[in-house]
Amino acid sequence: EGTAPAVPVLVTPATASKPQQPVAFTWNAVTDPSGVTYEFQLSQDASFATIIQEETGLTSPNFTLPEEPKLPSASGDTAYQWRVRAVDGAGNASAWSTANTFNIGMVWPGWLIHVWYGLGILVALVLGLWLGRRMAYQSY
Repeated sequence: EGTAPAVPVLVTPATASKPQQPVAFTWNAVTDPSGVTYEFQLSQDASFATIIQEETGLTSPNFTLPEEPKLPSASGDTAYQWRVRAVDGAGNASAWSTANTFNIGMVWPGWLIHVWYGLGILVALVLGLWLGRRMAYQSY
């Protein structure tokens, strides 16, 4: 048999989600007459050049990371990415699934950062006006 199994479809965690730790991964099951196992990879780069966690020989369409060590906070360009592929009993491997990304820890929306900048400028302006009036009042 030389036909590779179908590519698994990732379910959870979904792209751009923020799961609780330990992170549980699920994907749609793939069937093959010779049986199927799965290979799982977790990385922080889109090319998967540096693998954080790799599992082979998984027999069910899910995997949960161990309790310890916990994943460090990551979002944006360093968000975690995961992918899965199916391997049949004859050793034929499917292509890797399309990677899903997820964040761990506090993720600040971009607009909130601008609000904080604006509040800082407003506080500095009010403080400057208050100090300026005090200094002007004391000089008379």
